Amino acid sequence: MKSKIDNAHNTNYELDGFSLHPHSINPAVVADALTGTQQVLEGRYDTGIAPWSTPDVGNDNQVQRVQQIHLANYAIKALLTSPVIGQLAAQITGASCVQIVLSQLYYKPPNSGQGGEVGFHRDNDYISAFTSGVINAWLPLVDMCAAMAPLTYVNQSHCWPKKSRYSGIAQHNLHQQRQLIKIDSLPHPWIETPSITNAGDIAFHHPKTLHGSAENTTDTGRYAVSMCLITDKVTFSTNETRAREMLKDNTTYPIIYEK
Repeated sequence: MKSKIDNAHNTNYELDGFSLHPHSINPAVVADALTGTQQVLEGRYDTGIAPWSTPDVGNDNQVQRVQQIHLANYAIKALLTSPVIGQLAAQITGASCVQIVLSQLYYKPPNSGQGGEVGFHRDNDYISAFTSGVINAWLPLVDMCAAMAPLTYVNQSHCWPKKSRYSGIAQHNLHQQRQLIKIDSLPHPWIETPSITNAGDIAFHHPKTLHGSAENTTDTGRYAVSMCLITDKVTFSTNETRAREMLKDNTTYPIIYEK
């Protein structure tokens, strides 16, 4: 399925710190990946390779996360290496090469409660090896509505000069956290945009963009995969040599676009 990117998408990413790209991936590919995520959550890995970690899998009162899920299931890997993802990331960033560094499943069980919240945070606070040349992708595997806890971005927060002391993924009281970050980030205005996306859509965000998600209050499980992507414009932290060597392993860290 072909996908087009226009100046509006580019401008949104540059100005707001995120961009949304509807109807980008073949629905059949997404449906197969959804089945794959359900298999992985049950501990079945058709590749014979286990994901790196599975925090809270099986706990229906928490967000269930699977790290490096593309290693564990062929259908998920097919989705995450879809050419359109790399093409869009390259067009947004002007890159000649795009590579997967990290993939994570975020599954929120039905009516997961406050433990299903993911605090507002910046991804670059958790990936310290890279100082630039990073873009993050978000792929819903089911159609989202506001009650299903879509990823919510804080507009233009990628341009804010300092990290808030109250940001963090482990915060499970979004209302309280939101109020604290608002005060801490003055005079910058707090404008939220929920990514009301459907299966087959792609959202991209800047690694410094604040984002989080509320609890899933529906009777349906919420499945989505995030990816950290690096480009040929990547720069590394001082004396960072381990990451450079690791990225030569294109099985674990597949290249999804190369000009």
